[in-house]
Amino acid sequence: MGKFRYKCEDTGFKCGFHIEMDSKEDLIHHMRIHAQHEHNFTENDPRLEEMKNQIVEKI
Repeated sequence: MGKFRYKCEDTGFKCGFHIEMDSKEDLIHHMRIHAQHEHNFTENDPRLEEMKNQIVEKI
């Protein structure tokens, strides 16, 4: 099984946040926390879907 990777800058933010985890669910959880604390997203912010679309699976 591969790892999952996300870079905030790939979504257009000038932000150095990046994360890599073994599970997509764990990555989304941490990505959501980052977006709420650093970019003032709300829990149901529609931009979270765009961020989820930028997750890359590494083999």
